[in-house]
Amino acid sequence: MRKLSLILFICVTSVLTSFGQDNTELDDYILWGKKLKWADFQGEIPKNSKFDALTHSAISLNFDGANITLNFDIQTVFSPVDSWKKVGVNEYILKHEQLHFDITEYHSRLLRKKLKNHRFKNFAAVEKDIMRIFNESSAAANAMQVKYDEETDHSINKKKQAKWNTKVKKLLSKTSAHRKTAFKVSIAYIIN
Repeated sequence: MRKLSLILFICVTSVLTSFGQDNTELDDYILWGKKLKWADFQGEIPKNSKFDALTHSAISLNFDGANITLNFDIQTVFSPVDSWKKVGVNEYILKHEQLHFDITEYHSRLLRKKLKNHRFKNFAAVEKDIMRIFNESSAAANAMQVKYDEETDHSINKKKQAKWNTKVKKLLSKTSAHRKTAFKVSIAYIIN
């Protein structure tokens, strides 16, 4: 079985998925678990943007297989060079941006759970199923990011922002069993 790397980039309203044969280099990213600070936002501000900041977070999926074992590594990452902020932003806006990163982590955990529990029909279906599950997860993550910004009006609605802060904290707590980024899945049942 060959190695496959996938990255799902989640910007407030767009998704870009890329994959290839080589492991994705994570050196240029900040891994989830670190609280973001404004110095992490190093990207160029788009001209005429009406927003104060943009978080570019991603789900990185690497997997390979040998015999009857699939090895997964699913990381939530933040891209400093693709994330940006305007002058004069405050800590309240930074917390809004942190929640985008946290939402991405929530979807990484859901993806880990799905892959741990998925029953592959045969060896030929493994890569196709993983791609399908990854794409479904990316669509769900993007939809939640959009909903978050719509409901909070990009952090302007402080009451809705507070509700989302609580909601995401609960979702992360509820999925804490799937926080571990690297895991193995046995597919021995296929040959039985």
